[in-house]
Amino acid sequence: MNSGPKNYPVWIRALIVVTLIIFAINVVFFSVVVEKLIVAGQITKSDITSWIGSLFSTFIGAYLAFRFTVLRSKKERVDKEVTAGNLALSTLVEIWDRQTQFQRDILEQYRGRADAWINTAIGTPLDSMTISLNRNDLAFVLQTNPTVWQSVVMEERRYLLVSKFIDQRETLVLDQAWPRITAAGIGMGTQILEPQMEAILGPAIVKRLRTLTTAIFTQIDENITTSLRAFEDLRAVLLKIYPNQKFINLQVSPPNAPAPNN
Repeated sequence: MNSGPKNYPVWIRALIVVTLIIFAINVVFFSVVVEKLIVAGQITKSDITSWIGSLFSTFIGAYLAFRFTVLRSKKERVDKEVTAGNLALSTLVEIWDRQTQFQRDILEQYRGRADAWINTAIGTPLDSMTISLNRNDLAFVLQTNPTVWQSVVMEERRYLLVSKFIDQRETLVLDQAWPRITAAGIGMGTQILEPQMEAILGPAIVKRLRTLTTAIFTQIDENITTSLRAFEDLRAVLLKIYPNQKFINLQVSPPNAPAPNN
């Protein structure tokens, strides 16, 4: 990150300009007065040396105070950006983890089954607590690597989209599919041929259920991969910007790896 004067807060840059102007005015007036006093013989060289020392000390004090303000401002900015980076990483971990759990606990039981479109379990929302990224706080990443910033933002949108698909499918099953199945006298666990089920529900509901179910399987599978990639890319950029800071890491076990012994 560039930490030059152009990146200082406006009030600091204004303070610099005002300070320099006042200092220049003081030097001009001081020089004129000293010149007249020297000509009049009212001051000595030792007096001039003392005054210059006082003026120099005042300037040094003002400079040190300014440097302290700049350093404090820089530290606050670094702390804010490191915190924002870790919060974004934490959000990506949560996005990845929730979809991984949904895939494992819900989808895998029905993967490849012909009746997945109607029998894939409902009642387990993906987004029981809203997940969101603060894009403004990640503006410093946008300045450094726009591609990574965009991929992080897209993961949030992809997650919210698949969550919407899951909610829409559950609503369709509860409000339209199950009432028709119940009205047809079919109870829970009853074996029924797929053509018969399609006739009970009607082509519109069947098509919508098939479309949503396919989209959920496809999006969850893709999102698990892309969210992990977005996490790794964002963490790499953050470490490049702030190599001496600590950022959240995610260790993912390879597929089918044995569970660790407790």
